[in-house]
Amino acid sequence: MQNQKALPSNYSYLWENSFLDPIKNYLFENSLPIPESGCWIWMGKTDKDGYGRAYILDREFRAHRLLYYVFNKESLLGKLACHKCHTPACINPYHLYSGTTKENAEDTIRNGKHVNARKISCPHGHYDYVQYKQFNKYGKRY
Repeated sequence: MQNQKALPSNYSYLWENSFLDPIKNYLFENSLPIPESGCWIWMGKTDKDGYGRAYILDREFRAHRLLYYVFNKESLLGKLACHKCHTPACINPYHLYSGTTKENAEDTIRNGKHVNARKISCPHGHYDYVQYKQFNKYGKRY
């Protein structure tokens, strides 16, 4: 007997198009809903950054980008599928939005998730080094 996962009732309308059913089922079967956060964590293969890797017709896709396309039927050419929850492995369509690289970077910095936003010292051990930066009249650092 297979381990069946029940689809939350408020997401049932997302699974109507029969052409996309196999892809939707593949994505759903390889994810684990987390009730506390609302995230659907990808349980399949992930890349070094923690993003899910999905395989459809011998092609590799980032799982959240594939899910965004399947549910929103919107092309992401030149755009990113950004996470509102800042969880790379999340594939919940309500946690994803289409955005530019700039919008994604601004959102990451605003939420303190950007790698440089957490730095409090320079690589040489100088604390609060931002206030000690000195600039010449052309805006270049000394």
